[in-house]
Amino acid sequence: MNKAQNHHYVSQTHIKKFFNYDLKKIFIYDKRYGDIRYKNGTKYIFSEDNLNTMLIENEFDYATIENLYNKYFENDFNKNYKIVEKFINQQILDKDTENALRFFARYGVLGNHRTPEHKKEIADIFYFGLIEGLGDKILENQEFLKVAQPYGDKKYSNSEIDLEIPNIILDLMGDIFFTIYVPNSICDVFILSDYCSLTLREKTNKYLNTDITEISTISFPLSSKIFLEFYSTKSTHSPQKSEIKFLNSTEVELINKETLSLSYKCVVCSDENYLQNLIS
Repeated sequence: MNKAQNHHYVSQTHIKKFFNYDLKKIFIYDKRYGDIRYKNGTKYIFSEDNLNTMLIENEFDYATIENLYNKYFENDFNKNYKIVEKFINQQILDKDTENALRFFARYGVLGNHRTPEHKKEIADIFYFGLIEGLGDKILENQEFLKVAQPYGDKKYSNSEIDLEIPNIILDLMGDIFFTIYVPNSICDVFILSDYCSLTLREKTNKYLNTDITEISTISFPLSSKIFLEFYSTKSTHSPQKSEIKFLNSTEVELINKETLSLSYKCVVCSDENYLQNLIS
């Protein structure tokens, strides 16, 4: 098996939408160090060794989840991106456009689920939850430790089931409105963060447990020039219709400031000067 151990938590095809092909650079701001640097490629941006590795019958599986991400997202990303670009230019909402936007809504649902921070959070909930329920005796079970803790090349409790989450979430969201944001000025760009997409939760469906909340809003920058938001029509934040909005520089900056503030560690940008002005 090909051990593709460098696994992206933001799709590399997505990151490339923020790459400056004229300069052959992508600019990175790291909040931990307060500096801007650049790379000449995207291979090691928003990636981690063995992020998606699974342990199957005591064998490390490096490729299954990577192949599924390729099948469901990477392979069709550019095709659907071009359809959205065409829609922005022509503003004719046809079936291909609806399918392309739904493709990106599914992609956005999984955004933060793929990050190391989220994977560790889920692993800790599982680990400490079982200890609380079953007691420290469970720590003597080696099979439990293999599943619940890092083991060899397996860092997290990865599962193919994760790829089923988007369709479940979109079904629960019901009818969806979208807003596509586009900068008016050629000098303005969107930035991409290491959490990829933001999801907001609300009480949109009725359950016996009235505390249950579900994803009602999905938002993320699709490229340097396109920002997407999807709303369940049941959301209190939902607009009354789907639309394209052209933003002035202040409005673009507000979106980017929020993206920056919510990032775990890093953001990337196609324009070094814009990024420098944003953080200053």
